[in-house]
Amino acid sequence: MKTAKEMFDKGLIGTDDFKTRAAYLDPYGRTDWKTFEQNYKKAERYFTDDASGVSNFLNDLVSKGLATYDALTGYSLDFADSAKAALEMGMSDEFFMDMMGRINDYGGNIAYVSSLEEASAKASDLKTQLTDAQLEYAQLVATGASEDVLAEKRNQIQGLKDDLTNLDTATNNYVAGSQQSFIEGFKNLPDTVDALR
Repeated sequence: MKTAKEMFDKGLIGTDDFKTRAAYLDPYGRTDWKTFEQNYKKAERYFTDDASGVSNFLNDLVSKGLATYDALTGYSLDFADSAKAALEMGMSDEFFMDMMGRINDYGGNIAYVSSLEEASAKASDLKTQLTDAQLEYAQLVATGASEDVLAEKRNQIQGLKDDLTNLDTATNNYVAGSQQSFIEGFKNLPDTVDALR
């Protein structure tokens, strides 16, 4: 983003490089300098050198009703369709998904899926990790490992079980959102047919 801002400051707003960077920020792919200037202000709040950008993003999700925060459980996403959520946040899909990834980069553990294939792959990976951890725990017990080592392994196992539960919830939210999108599209079908006549 700094490169795009430098290009903007130098007046290099007609280059393909600038336009690509401007389109990345905008939910509609607009590349004009006025739109970039507005979008950059938001991006600047999110792309920081520390976790404050992710915190700003999460707080904005909450303020838009796309997430909730509980002091005990943390943040919970309240959307199933990332494209609609990105549009509501005034961001491109790519920018939005990059910010979702940054949550995990800073140690957040948000279970979110954008397809059933992704959900299946994540579930398979988590189940493999859980099985491996359970086998390691059994070996540790059999070899007489200390209680501290066993407790650490139990915590890892519980964390993996929690991740699977969160993934299941995320998958159900995705399916519900897909169904809702289909229903919304189906409800609009008579209007579409009438418009084509």
